[in-house]
Amino acid sequence: MNAEELVTEAAAIGDLARRATAAEAEGITWIGERPDHIVARVLRDDEHLVVQDHEAMAEVPRRSRGTATLRDGASFAAYVNRLRTSRTTAWANVRPVGGGVPTITAVFNDHDAAEASGEAGWRDHTARLEVQLDDDWKAWVGASGQMMSQRDFAQFLLDHVHNIDGTDGDVGKVMMAVLKFRAQRKVDYESHVNLTNGQATFAYVETVGQEKSRGSVTLPEDITVNLFPFAGATEAEQAFPVKALLRYDAAGDGLKLGYKLVRPDKTLTEAWDRLAGEVAALIPDVPMLQGVAPTPVGR
Repeated sequence: MNAEELVTEAAAIGDLARRATAAEAEGITWIGERPDHIVARVLRDDEHLVVQDHEAMAEVPRRSRGTATLRDGASFAAYVNRLRTSRTTAWANVRPVGGGVPTITAVFNDHDAAEASGEAGWRDHTARLEVQLDDDWKAWVGASGQMMSQRDFAQFLLDHVHNIDGTDGDVGKVMMAVLKFRAQRKVDYESHVNLTNGQATFAYVETVGQEKSRGSVTLPEDITVNLFPFAGATEAEQAFPVKALLRYDAAGDGLKLGYKLVRPDKTLTEAWDRLAGEVAALIPDVPMLQGVAPTPVGR
Protein backbone atom coordinates (compact mmCIF):
# COMPACT_ATOMS: atom_id res chain seq x y z
CA MET A 1 0.00 0.00 0.00
CA ASN A 2 1.51 3.32 -1.08
CA ALA A 3 1.47 6.55 0.88
CA GLU A 4 -1.52 7.94 -1.00
CA GLU A 5 -3.61 4.86 -0.24
CA LEU A 6 -2.63 5.02 3.44
CA VAL A 7 -3.75 8.64 3.63
CA THR A 8 -7.07 7.76 1.96
CA GLU A 9 -7.69 4.85 4.33
CA ALA A 10 -6.82 6.97 7.37
CA ALA A 11 -9.24 9.64 6.16
CA ALA A 12 -12.00 7.05 5.74
CA ILE A 13 -11.42 5.66 9.23
CA GLY A 14 -11.41 9.17 10.64
CA ASP A 15 -14.65 9.96 8.81
CA LEU A 16 -16.33 6.86 10.20
CA ALA A 17 -15.24 7.81 13.70
CA ARG A 18 -16.53 11.35 13.24
CA ARG A 19 -19.90 10.06 12.02
CA ALA A 20 -20.21 7.68 14.96
CA THR A 21 -19.45 10.52 17.38
CA ALA A 22 -22.02 12.77 15.71
CA ALA A 23 -24.65 10.02 15.74
CA GLU A 24 -24.08 9.33 19.44
CA ALA A 25 -24.60 13.03 20.09
CA GLU A 26 -28.03 12.59 18.53
CA GLY A 27 -28.81 9.69 20.87
CA ILE A 28 -28.11 6.90 18.35
CA THR A 29 -25.14 4.59 18.44
CA TRP A 30 -24.07 4.38 14.82
CA ILE A 31 -23.03 0.87 13.85
CA GLY A 32 -23.88 0.84 10.19
CA GLU A 33 -26.89 -1.49 10.09
CA ARG A 34 -28.52 -2.72 13.30
CA PRO A 35 -30.06 -6.20 13.64
CA ASP A 36 -33.55 -4.63 13.42
CA HIS A 37 -32.76 -3.30 9.94
CA ILE A 38 -32.37 0.37 10.83
CA VAL A 39 -29.48 2.16 9.13
CA ALA A 40 -28.21 5.46 10.55
CA ARG A 41 -25.70 7.77 8.89
CA VAL A 42 -24.63 11.40 9.03
CA LEU A 43 -24.35 13.33 5.78
CA ARG A 44 -21.00 15.10 5.75
CA ASP A 45 -22.14 18.18 3.86
CA ASP A 46 -24.69 19.51 6.36
CA GLU A 47 -24.24 17.20 9.34
CA HIS A 48 -27.82 15.95 8.81
CA LEU A 49 -28.63 12.63 10.47
CA VAL A 50 -30.45 10.23 8.13
CA VAL A 51 -32.19 7.15 9.49
CA GLN A 52 -33.43 4.55 7.01
CA ASP A 53 -35.78 1.76 8.07
CA HIS A 54 -35.42 -1.41 6.01
CA GLU A 55 -37.91 -3.49 8.02
CA ALA A 56 -39.94 -4.18 4.89
CA MET A 57 -36.94 -6.07 3.50
CA ALA A 58 -36.64 -8.31 6.55
CA GLU A 59 -37.94 -11.86 6.70
CA VAL A 60 -40.25 -11.02 9.65
CA PRO A 61 -41.50 -7.68 11.05
CA ARG A 62 -39.74 -6.06 13.97
CA ARG A 63 -42.85 -6.38 16.18
CA SER A 64 -46.53 -7.24 15.95
CA ARG A 65 -49.00 -4.52 14.91
CA GLY A 66 -52.09 -4.07 12.74
CA THR A 67 -55.81 -4.80 13.17
CA ALA A 68 -57.82 -7.97 12.62
CA THR A 69 -61.60 -7.70 12.15
CA LEU A 70 -63.81 -10.61 13.23
CA ARG A 71 -67.57 -11.14 12.88
CA ASP A 72 -68.59 -13.42 15.75
CA GLY A 73 -67.77 -13.71 19.42
CA ALA A 74 -66.26 -17.19 19.28
CA SER A 75 -63.77 -16.27 16.53
CA PHE A 76 -62.85 -13.05 18.33
CA ALA A 77 -62.23 -14.90 21.61
CA ALA A 78 -60.13 -17.56 19.87
CA TYR A 79 -57.97 -14.91 18.22
CA VAL A 80 -57.53 -12.92 21.42
CA ASN A 81 -56.63 -16.00 23.47
CA ARG A 82 -53.99 -16.96 20.89
CA LEU A 83 -52.20 -13.58 20.99
CA ARG A 84 -52.97 -12.10 24.40
CA THR A 85 -50.22 -10.97 26.78
CA SER A 86 -50.15 -9.31 30.18
CA ARG A 87 -50.65 -6.03 28.33
CA THR A 88 -53.88 -7.02 26.57
CA THR A 89 -57.10 -5.13 27.33
CA ALA A 90 -60.59 -5.33 25.78
CA TRP A 91 -62.97 -2.40 25.22
CA ALA A 92 -66.72 -2.82 24.68
CA ASN A 93 -68.34 0.12 22.89
CA VAL A 94 -72.12 -0.15 22.50
CA ARG A 95 -72.50 3.38 21.07
CA PRO A 96 -69.82 4.04 18.42
CA VAL A 97 -69.38 7.69 17.49
CA GLY A 98 -71.20 8.38 14.23
CA GLY A 99 -73.41 5.31 14.54
CA GLY A 100 -72.68 1.83 13.29
CA VAL A 101 -72.74 -1.52 15.04
CA PRO A 102 -71.32 -2.00 18.55
CA THR A 103 -67.76 -3.25 18.79
CA ILE A 104 -65.33 -4.95 21.14
CA THR A 105 -61.69 -4.04 20.56
CA ALA A 106 -58.77 -5.97 22.03
CA VAL A 107 -55.52 -3.98 22.38
CA PHE A 108 -52.67 -6.47 22.61
CA ASN A 109 -49.85 -3.98 23.31
CA ASP A 110 -51.58 -1.64 25.75
CA HIS A 111 -49.73 0.04 28.62
CA ASP A 112 -48.53 -2.62 31.04
CA ALA A 113 -50.15 -2.20 34.44
CA ALA A 114 -48.35 -5.28 35.75
CA GLU A 115 -44.97 -3.55 35.54
CA ALA A 116 -43.92 -1.52 38.56
CA SER A 117 -42.52 1.07 36.17
CA GLY A 118 -45.80 1.31 34.24
CA GLU A 119 -44.09 0.67 30.91
CA ALA A 120 -46.02 2.16 28.00
CA GLY A 121 -47.21 0.27 24.93
CA TRP A 122 -47.71 1.34 21.33
CA ARG A 123 -51.42 0.34 21.34
CA ASP A 124 -51.34 -0.34 17.61
CA HIS A 125 -51.82 -4.12 17.61
CA THR A 126 -55.56 -4.78 17.88
CA ALA A 127 -58.44 -7.11 17.07
CA ARG A 128 -61.97 -5.83 16.56
CA LEU A 129 -65.26 -7.68 16.91
CA GLU A 130 -67.79 -6.07 14.57
CA VAL A 131 -71.03 -7.98 14.88
CA GLN A 132 -73.58 -7.84 12.06
CA LEU A 133 -77.20 -6.87 12.58
CA ASP A 134 -79.70 -9.66 11.99
CA ASP A 135 -81.77 -9.36 8.78
CA ASP A 136 -85.09 -9.72 10.62
CA TRP A 137 -84.04 -7.08 13.14
CA LYS A 138 -83.12 -4.67 10.35
CA ALA A 139 -86.44 -5.30 8.61
CA TRP A 140 -88.61 -4.68 11.69
CA VAL A 141 -86.62 -1.62 12.81
CA GLY A 142 -86.51 -0.23 9.28
CA ALA A 143 -90.30 -0.42 8.79
CA SER A 144 -91.17 0.82 12.29
CA GLY A 145 -93.25 4.00 12.12
CA GLN A 146 -94.02 3.68 8.41
CA MET A 147 -97.63 3.52 7.20
CA MET A 148 -98.23 1.00 4.42
CA SER A 149 -101.03 0.03 2.11
CA GLN A 150 -103.06 -2.93 3.28
CA ARG A 151 -101.43 -5.23 0.73
CA ASP A 152 -97.88 -4.08 1.60
CA PHE A 153 -98.58 -4.47 5.31
CA ALA A 154 -100.05 -7.91 4.75
CA GLN A 155 -97.05 -8.97 2.70
CA PHE A 156 -94.63 -7.68 5.34
CA LEU A 157 -96.35 -9.68 8.09
CA LEU A 158 -96.46 -12.81 5.94
CA ASP A 159 -92.73 -12.47 5.21
CA HIS A 160 -91.97 -12.15 8.94
CA VAL A 161 -94.68 -14.26 10.55
CA HIS A 162 -91.95 -16.44 12.10
CA ASN A 163 -91.05 -13.50 14.37
CA ILE A 164 -94.58 -12.90 15.70
CA ASP A 165 -95.23 -14.35 19.15
CA GLY A 166 -98.21 -16.69 19.07
CA THR A 167 -98.54 -17.42 22.78
CA ASP A 168 -101.17 -14.73 23.36
CA GLY A 169 -103.36 -15.69 20.39
CA ASP A 170 -102.86 -12.36 18.60
CA VAL A 171 -100.86 -13.94 15.83
CA GLY A 172 -103.97 -15.81 14.68
CA LYS A 173 -106.04 -12.64 14.64
CA VAL A 174 -103.38 -10.75 12.77
CA MET A 175 -102.91 -13.44 10.15
CA MET A 176 -106.65 -13.82 9.59
CA ALA A 177 -106.81 -10.09 9.00
CA VAL A 178 -103.79 -10.33 6.70
CA LEU A 179 -105.49 -12.95 4.57
CA LYS A 180 -108.58 -10.77 4.30
CA PHE A 181 -106.47 -7.78 3.33
CA ARG A 182 -104.75 -9.75 0.58
CA ALA A 183 -108.05 -11.07 -0.82
CA GLN A 184 -109.85 -7.75 -1.04
CA ARG A 185 -109.76 -5.47 -4.07
CA LYS A 186 -112.01 -2.38 -4.07
CA VAL A 187 -112.88 -1.73 -0.43
CA ASP A 188 -114.11 1.26 1.57
CA TYR A 189 -113.21 1.19 5.26
CA GLU A 190 -114.58 2.69 8.41
CA SER A 191 -112.75 2.27 11.71
CA HIS A 192 -113.96 1.78 15.24
CA VAL A 193 -111.64 1.43 18.24
CA ASN A 194 -112.78 -0.52 21.30
CA LEU A 195 -111.44 1.56 24.17
CA THR A 196 -111.78 -1.31 26.66
CA ASN A 197 -109.16 -3.51 25.04
CA GLY A 198 -107.55 -1.28 22.43
CA GLN A 199 -108.57 -3.49 19.51
CA ALA A 200 -109.53 -1.80 16.24
CA THR A 201 -112.42 -3.10 14.14
CA PHE A 202 -112.63 -1.99 10.54
CA ALA A 203 -116.05 -2.19 8.92
CA TYR A 204 -115.73 -2.35 5.17
CA VAL A 205 -117.89 -2.36 2.07
CA GLU A 206 -116.41 -4.40 -0.77
CA THR A 207 -117.57 -3.81 -4.32
CA VAL A 208 -117.26 -6.64 -6.85
CA GLY A 209 -118.91 -5.65 -10.11
CA GLN A 210 -122.36 -4.40 -9.16
CA GLU A 211 -122.46 -6.39 -5.95
CA LYS A 212 -121.56 -4.97 -2.56
CA SER A 213 -120.84 -6.93 0.60
CA ARG A 214 -120.17 -5.83 4.13
CA GLY A 215 -117.75 -7.26 6.63
CA SER A 216 -115.23 -6.38 9.30
CA VAL A 217 -111.63 -6.92 10.18
CA THR A 218 -110.40 -6.81 13.77
CA LEU A 219 -106.82 -6.15 14.77
CA PRO A 220 -105.31 -6.07 18.27
CA GLU A 221 -103.71 -3.00 19.81
CA ASP A 222 -100.26 -4.54 19.69
CA ILE A 223 -98.32 -7.68 18.95
CA THR A 224 -95.07 -9.09 20.32
CA VAL A 225 -92.22 -9.95 17.96
CA ASN A 226 -89.28 -12.11 19.04
CA LEU A 227 -86.05 -10.81 17.59
CA PHE A 228 -82.29 -11.30 17.72
CA PRO A 229 -80.61 -7.93 17.14
CA PHE A 230 -77.33 -9.54 16.08
CA ALA A 231 -76.67 -12.14 13.41
CA GLY A 232 -75.31 -15.56 14.25
CA ALA A 233 -77.62 -16.45 17.14
CA THR A 234 -77.99 -20.15 17.84
CA GLU A 235 -81.27 -22.01 18.34
CA ALA A 236 -80.45 -22.41 22.02
CA GLU A 237 -80.40 -18.67 22.60
CA GLN A 238 -83.47 -16.87 23.88
CA ALA A 239 -84.87 -14.25 21.51
CA PHE A 240 -85.72 -10.79 22.80
CA PRO A 241 -89.46 -9.94 22.90
CA VAL A 242 -90.24 -6.51 21.47
CA LYS A 243 -93.71 -4.98 21.58
CA ALA A 244 -95.04 -3.50 18.34
CA LEU A 245 -97.93 -1.04 18.66
CA LEU A 246 -100.20 -1.39 15.63
CA ARG A 247 -101.29 1.81 13.90
CA TYR A 248 -104.25 2.37 11.60
CA ASP A 249 -105.48 5.15 9.34
CA ALA A 250 -108.82 4.64 7.61
CA ALA A 251 -109.08 8.22 6.40
CA GLY A 252 -108.06 9.40 2.98
CA ASP A 253 -107.10 7.12 0.12
CA GLY A 254 -107.71 3.62 1.46
CA LEU A 255 -106.69 1.93 4.68
CA LYS A 256 -103.12 2.47 5.86
CA LEU A 257 -101.51 0.24 8.46
CA GLY A 258 -98.23 0.13 10.30
CA TYR A 259 -96.59 -0.39 13.66
CA LYS A 260 -94.19 1.27 16.06
CA LEU A 261 -91.61 -0.77 17.96
CA VAL A 262 -91.39 0.08 21.67
CA ARG A 263 -87.81 0.96 22.75
CA PRO A 264 -85.78 -1.05 20.22
CA ASP A 265 -82.72 0.82 21.51
CA LYS A 266 -83.24 -0.76 24.93
CA THR A 267 -83.47 -4.21 23.34
CA LEU A 268 -80.27 -3.56 21.39
CA THR A 269 -78.44 -2.62 24.59
CA GLU A 270 -79.72 -5.73 26.41
CA ALA A 271 -78.63 -7.96 23.54
CA TRP A 272 -75.21 -6.31 23.47
CA ASP A 273 -74.76 -6.71 27.22
CA ARG A 274 -75.51 -10.41 26.85
CA LEU A 275 -73.10 -10.80 23.94
CA ALA A 276 -70.34 -8.82 25.67
CA GLY A 277 -70.81 -10.97 28.78
CA GLU A 278 -70.49 -14.13 26.72
CA VAL A 279 -67.30 -12.86 25.07
CA ALA A 280 -65.85 -11.78 28.42
CA ALA A 281 -66.42 -15.30 29.75
CA LEU A 282 -64.43 -16.69 26.79
CA ILE A 283 -61.42 -14.41 27.49
CA PRO A 284 -61.31 -14.57 31.33
CA ASP A 285 -57.71 -13.39 31.60
CA VAL A 286 -58.33 -10.17 29.67
CA PRO A 287 -59.96 -7.23 31.48
CA MET A 288 -63.15 -6.05 29.74
CA LEU A 289 -63.76 -2.30 29.98
CA GLN A 290 -66.78 -0.30 28.83
CA GLY A 291 -65.82 2.51 26.49
CA VAL A 292 -63.77 3.47 23.45
CA ALA A 293 -60.45 1.72 22.87
CA PRO A 294 -57.38 3.98 23.25
CA THR A 295 -55.77 5.30 20.11
CA PRO A 296 -52.25 4.20 19.12
CA VAL A 297 -49.39 6.16 20.63
CA GLY A 298 -48.15 8.74 18.12
CA ARG A 299 -44.56 8.84 17.00
